[in-house]
Amino acid sequence: MLQIENGTFYTTNNDSLFRFKFLRGLKYELKFQKLTGKDSEANKKNYISTRVINGASVNPSNVVLFRVFNKHSQETLIENQFLFEGKE
Repeated sequence: MLQIENGTFYTTNNDSLFRFKFLRGLKYELKFQKLTGKDSEANKKNYISTRVINGASVNPSNVVLFRVFNKHSQETLIENQFLFEGKE
């Protein structure tokens, strides 16, 4: 699962590429589910992503946080913060 603060990703026509959008003040989760069989063939994708709001951001509004998180073990696998300086 990917946790994002002060921004989110939007899907594109490719299941491997996402478009990032800076959105101040909220936390999002992006979850991935592997498609099998007919679902994969019908959508022409190997994975489907689901985006949900997960509360208010605790970081300053100009800091974007990306965290790859293992929900089963409750462990952060990798985390990175970026300073956003620009127009929304």
